This record gives sequence, C-alpha cells and structure tokens, in this order.
Amino acid sequence: MFIKLVFIANLLAVALAQNITCLTGGYAPATQCTQFVNTFCDAVDPESLRLKNSNGRCFNLANGNRYSSPHLGDFMAFNTYQDNASPSGTNCKSILENVTKQCKYGGNGKITDASPAYTFVVDVNVGPCNINI
Repeated sequence: MFIKLVFIANLLAVALAQNITCLTGGYAPATQCTQFVNTFCDAVDPESLRLKNSNGRCFNLANGNRYSSPHLGDFMAFNTYQDNASPSGTNCKSILENVTKQCKYGGNGKITDASPAYTFVVDVNVGPCNINI
C-alpha cells in the first residue's frame, strides 16, 4: 500500500512540475498525435543522447499529414541536461500527452525539476514522412 501511495505521489509531482509551450500556428489538430506518443517514447527511452543532441521520429497519418519537429522529424527528445543521459519514457509520455491535449498546433515541454532534463517536442506538418527527414 505504501509503495502505491509513493508512486501516486510521484505521478502527481511530475504532473505539477511541467513546463509546456504551445505553438501558435501551423497545422491542427495536434490531438491526432496522441496515437503515436507511446510508440515514440518507448523507442527513445533506452537510448542515451549526448548533451544538446536529439532524437526524432516521423509518423504518417492516413490523411497525408505528418507530425514533425522543425529539425529532426516528428516527435523529438532533446537532451537539455548537463551530461549524457537517457530520457525518461514516463516523462516523455506525460509531456507529449499533455502537449497534444493542450496545444492545438503541438508544442514542447519538459519536467522542470527532472534529472535528466529533456525537452520533448511534437509539431504537425503537411506531407508524408520520407527517409531524407
């Protein structure tokens, strides 16, 4: 029982410590991105990213739109911490789920007191994914 309470307390603390920035224009709705959050975050979680490096992935939609960050692909995890460290899959999912729900055009966010600190991004764009992204 105590472990469950600690786990719930940790989830609440993570939810309260989020810093989310929404894009003010682009393609919408970003809520379509929610279907890809777990796939992206589960894939990026075990990877260790060097300081100031990022990892991204593009997902195609049936209507021909795609979700893309401005630089690397669709969803992105950017290492803003002070050393090489793996991103948290739990933090990734929490941030990206909230970004897709709260931000019409997508956006980015991070857990402000998390160690390691990662910024997670989702951005809706038009066009299919390709290998040159």
